[in-house]
Amino acid sequence: MYVARLASLYDVSYNLFCSRALQIPLTDRDALSLTDPSDEVLERLSTGVGVPVEDLRALRPGAIWCRLMAEINALVETEEGRKAFEAWFVRAT
Repeated sequence: MYVARLASLYDVSYNLFCSRALQIPLTDRDALSLTDPSDEVLERLSTGVGVPVEDLRALRPGAIWCRLMAEINALVETEEGRKAFEAWFVRAT
């Protein structure tokens, strides 16, 4: 995880980094997991590391899922892609 690597670069624990740098309360386990970080947390991370906030938002699970579904939809729009999809995911009866 990107944030865990940042914490190790600063030679601090992940929880301490999240608490101090990202201002995430140590009692907020959901926020500490960073599985779906708030816009405020992403803004602080963006400011601290210089990565555009839109790039960080693209790493959220919902954004990843949308890109994946768009790729699957594009795949099955072609005959070759549809056959490949069926070979991967449709069980033979």
